[in-house]
Amino acid sequence: MFRSLLRTFSAFILGIAIACGVSPAVADIVQNTIYNLGSTVVIASDGSSTSYFRWGKDIWAYAQTADGSDNGTINIAGGGAVASQGRGAYIIVRGNEASNGVITIAEGSNGGGINVTGSVAPSANATYNVGGSALAFTNVYTNNIRSSSVAADLNLRATGTQNVNIYNNGVSTWGFATGGTFVQDATNGGDIVLNVANGTIRQGTSDAADSKEVCLTGGGACTSTADFTRGAKLLLAGNEQATRPGEAYLESNGLVRLRTNTGGNIQFYAGTVDFRSTAGSSLWTVNGSTGALTSDATNGGGIVLAKSGTTLAVDSGTAASACAGTGTHNGTTAVTVSTTCATTGNRIFFADTSEPTTSSGCWVANVVNGTSFDVDCKSAGQDATFAWWIQKEG
Repeated sequence: MFRSLLRTFSAFILGIAIACGVSPAVADIVQNTIYNLGSTVVIASDGSSTSYFRWGKDIWAYAQTADGSDNGTINIAGGGAVASQGRGAYIIVRGNEASNGVITIAEGSNGGGINVTGSVAPSANATYNVGGSALAFTNVYTNNIRSSSVAADLNLRATGTQNVNIYNNGVSTWGFATGGTFVQDATNGGDIVLNVANGTIRQGTSDAADSKEVCLTGGGACTSTADFTRGAKLLLAGNEQATRPGEAYLESNGLVRLRTNTGGNIQFYAGTVDFRSTAGSSLWTVNGSTGALTSDATNGGGIVLAKSGTTLAVDSGTAASACAGTGTHNGTTAVTVSTTCATTGNRIFFADTSEPTTSSGCWVANVVNGTSFDVDCKSAGQDATFAWWIQKEG
């Protein structure tokens, strides 16, 4: 009876509204029932058709509470119960004194999700978060993650001892462990590929302050330069590094191979190339300016030709500086050999390479330091050819 009277009253109000020029959209109220249950105002639909609530322009819906005591809520539910995902999606808007003003938006239990058409932007830059330290999203699906034009840096962070992992096709490939170590997954990790013309792996130091170093190891951490317990390593230090400034170390617990393809060369550029024993003692050096190979006076060894038929070849070079060559005896007249290789203190050898008309004794004489030496003979008939070479003393 009460609802029937209320509908009649609503129709009466509608008629007045139409007479006053109000939009006919207000006619939707005729299909609904408005009634009061104590402190609750109920707007009910008969459920037979779609119901609408329409206003001419602006709408304000709020709980009638006082400032400092805003403990009310506004609830909108798609199902027949408030805050029940089992009945459908819902929204709860709370005052500041009701759970600190939290807005709850929940999907229904069927998992339909929350669909957004258009961009979602915060009201202030670099102020608000997505998720929190205690409540985090499981997965974020996106095509791109970019830093804004306002904030230059893009930061990836894990809280506490958690890691930052990179997944590809659903499997972990790389990650940042505690302490910032970039770690490859043992099963699915891939390569590090540099595609620029001059890709560089380097320290971020500045010129004249290159106090750090880069280490590439075959096992474990890079420790002291003489530690091979975890395998081979390559250590490159900056010029201002404290203990080994500007030095490079290629060290191994086993064999070190330097290999080129057929026809390739391995070149060493240095002031001195120093070959040392495992104990660090110098054995041989190569002078980077003269090319001289010198055995260490204490620890140096000999040159051993172990293969049968191998020889030690000496290039005679140009005549003016040759350390080996040929000549012809001229009887008792001394034969002068001009070469800068002839120096006092060196050993000069020669041997006849043909039969003379008259055999006699011959010898080296008159060594002019850095200029020449003579070969003298006793017999005027000594006309054989000879070969000579000079052995330099260290």
